[in-house]
Amino acid sequence: MPESRLRSEEDALFLLLELNDALFPIGAYAHSYGLETYVQQGCVHDAATAGQWLRAYFSGSFLYGELLSARLAYEAFGEPNGLEKLLELEAEVRAARVPRETREALQKLGRRLAKNVTKIGLPFAARFDDYVKAAEQSCSHPVCYGALAAVLALPERTALQHYLYAQLSALTNTCVKLIPLSQTDGARLVASFRTCYSAYIDRALAAEADDLCLSSPGLDIRAMQHEVLYSRLYMS
Repeated sequence: MPESRLRSEEDALFLLLELNDALFPIGAYAHSYGLETYVQQGCVHDAATAGQWLRAYFSGSFLYGELLSARLAYEAFGEPNGLEKLLELEAEVRAARVPRETREALQKLGRRLAKNVTKIGLPFAARFDDYVKAAEQSCSHPVCYGALAAVLALPERTALQHYLYAQLSALTNTCVKLIPLSQTDGARLVASFRTCYSAYIDRALAAEADDLCLSSPGLDIRAMQHEVLYSRLYMS
């Protein structure tokens, strides 16, 4: 393989690691997406129940919400009417997200992602700037990420893989803090996803646009209950 090609692939991989790293300043660490309610109610209380919650979340709400949104945004960006499709996608994601806190969480993370990537010297096309300006305050994290991966010509499947892993790692760390669990338990939880990780990506890539934001009422209810918890550590 030519050195220039290898260097390009390595650059793309490094950029994906950078954008999805927990240290990238978008504030993802401040959100539990309803998990804190499950912990306070005693439904999630050890490594086994944490694993059950994570699998339910990532195989349902996350897969057909965030992961599918990122994929659709990636594919829409390259189309002639890409900007229009991105804005329609933003509106659908916003309308389908019933709990206020998680809806606002996606928008906060999206705005911070759009703002901070402009400060690290990335080669943006004007079309990405047009999307960010048109979306304004409604720019959501998965849609922004998908559009960003497309404008940077990052491989679609690899971009989704990194996005999925980043969210899995972040929420596993939330489990470690909230329940609490040991760091070893957290590592085991992440490792337990090896057998289904690729299947999640396959399902996201095979899903229809009509599958976007399929309902997960139990998760939605706990996320809404989070708004009125007596005490809490997380914003959502």
